[in-house]
Amino acid sequence: MGAEETKTDIAAELWRETAVTVAKQGLNAARALLRQHAIEPYQGWTEAPRKDRGDQTHWIDAEMRDVMSRLVAEASGGGAIHVGEEEQIPMNMVGGEVLARTDELDGTTNALTLFSSFAIVVFIERVRSNRESVTHVAGAIAAATGEVTSWSREQGGKNKVLIEWPAPFSWEDEGGGESDATGVVVPKQLLLESDHETEVAAALRPGTLGRLASNASRHDRRLLIGEAMGRALRQEDDLWLSNAGGNPVIAPLLAGELSAVYEPKSLELHDAAYIVPLYLAGGEIWSPHGNRIDVLRQFQKLGSRREIGPFVAGTSTEAVDRILEALQRENATP
Repeated sequence: MGAEETKTDIAAELWRETAVTVAKQGLNAARALLRQHAIEPYQGWTEAPRKDRGDQTHWIDAEMRDVMSRLVAEASGGGAIHVGEEEQIPMNMVGGEVLARTDELDGTTNALTLFSSFAIVVFIERVRSNRESVTHVAGAIAAATGEVTSWSREQGGKNKVLIEWPAPFSWEDEGGGESDATGVVVPKQLLLESDHETEVAAALRPGTLGRLASNASRHDRRLLIGEAMGRALRQEDDLWLSNAGGNPVIAPLLAGELSAVYEPKSLELHDAAYIVPLYLAGGEIWSPHGNRIDVLRQFQKLGSRREIGPFVAGTSTEAVDRILEALQRENATP
């Protein structure tokens, strides 16, 4: 094991805490900007560069990019290089340098339209000595509803995945008004650990088998639900099928409420961030053709565009098989 990997082992938990700090503070900033968007005259679209994919960039995206850059610098003490969703990886990276990649507001349209169903994503990676790949160290996903899923990955040791549910809401915590709270309430937590040296998987809850989700862009989801999944699963009486997907579903997956998610298209790293903690916690990630996906290997290349998918991600082989079999039946339909 080289010096860089050893340093990663020692720092993994500290970087997880850094990612949590950035994600939580980023979530608070997003909420504040959404309130501003709601109560002030509508400001419309920004002149910021258009995203390569997805919807047009909103002024909130530009604001959040600046916020997250500042938060990364503060939380890491300048020890991490911030790379936003639409930014290019800096040239001439040096082995051992740390990247903090973020999706500053994953689900901007959801956030603006519903004030919910969005997430803040933080990935911590260390550049390897070959300067062509990275080692994934830690990360965090803060959902709009307040729960924060975080993880750390040790080389050759334990992987830690933690869900933190927020304490009861308090206006005082949000920066205004009086609070009836009589004391500090410790958030509830769910800890999952796995040990790759002994191949002991985390005690991942299997998930409610009939609860599935299928993710797609707003332009595709009607066809996706109606054709690719609807006919194939119409005889399944216990089925609950949602068109929700993406990073906000990680806590329901790990908590055992949702059993699997079908992603019908390739996604970039920040949009598929949730499968990293699911994978580290012992989850199953497979291609629609029935091949197991090595998630970390897919994400280790040092490049601005890293994609994975299509895939089925689930809490158990039974949940994944249910979708794979449904897709096979659909493909066999004349």
